[in-house]
Amino acid sequence: MKESSFLAPFVERAAEENLNIFGIEIYEGGALRDQYRWKEDEPVNIWSHTKCFTSAAVGLAVSEGKLMLSDRIVELFPDYQEINPDPRFKRLTLRHVLTMSSGQKSELLFGPMRDDPEYQLAHLPKDRAGNPMDLLERILSEPFEEEPGESFAYSNCEADIAARCVERAVGMTLQNYVYHRLLKPMGIPYPRWQSDLRGHSYGDAGLFLKTSDMVKLGLLYCQEGVWEGKTLLPTGWIRESTKKQIDTPIRDPWDCGYGYLIWKFPVDDGYRFAGIGGQNTIVLPSRGIVIGMNAQVGRRLGELKRLVTETIIDRL
Repeated sequence: MKESSFLAPFVERAAEENLNIFGIEIYEGGALRDQYRWKEDEPVNIWSHTKCFTSAAVGLAVSEGKLMLSDRIVELFPDYQEINPDPRFKRLTLRHVLTMSSGQKSELLFGPMRDDPEYQLAHLPKDRAGNPMDLLERILSEPFEEEPGESFAYSNCEADIAARCVERAVGMTLQNYVYHRLLKPMGIPYPRWQSDLRGHSYGDAGLFLKTSDMVKLGLLYCQEGVWEGKTLLPTGWIRESTKKQIDTPIRDPWDCGYGYLIWKFPVDDGYRFAGIGGQNTIVLPSRGIVIGMNAQVGRRLGELKRLVTETIIDRL
């Protein structure tokens, strides 16, 4: 696909630096301003960008009166209330996991326990019938390092707890709930979505989408939850979930706080939906701008961020 004048510097630098980018789209005022693709637009794992769809699902369940941010996890899952003897466990709420501030700081799902079903099968404790423990039960049994709400610590476990809260509240998998309430109305086909051994959709990663479909969540948020004249997500939830709820460690210029499973962005009170390999949707609501990009750059994420800043953000 031939690049337009605006994206030309980005495309040229990306080639010079040999960054593995699949495609990028820029919208302004809801209309496509520019796009470029290096590869065919097909569904790929958007990794932690998935967390933002989980956040939206929580917002829907809250708007339906099926969840409250003050809900304690032990109240939502009473069968697991004795799984962790630490008294701080009893004080853990849905809001804490949405802000990555459970106090557990668990790295349990950074590695094979998250990505390898065979590893899960071999390493999860078994019940008397020989069946592996529910992954949620294993997550909730992780030790606490501090009081819930005290500080931010990025963890896939927190998003998966949130996802299970949604599933418990609405009576269906996160995959089906998000599809029927958000994806289908936006014209997105039923997606592939990874799940654990018991069929529960992962809330932290594992949703497969095209770049052109992934960016639609950003467009929905920029339009305050309205899609083609129909409200799909409450405006109040969008504003609250994208507002800085907690401070985050500063590792690079893009780190400036966290909302409800959503990163803040340091320009025009923006925010971003972000995956580890460079799957990003950046929303600048005051300008009506949405940037969607799918990539797999591995450890070169800092280089990609710098490229986006210098050739796109600084020139808007």
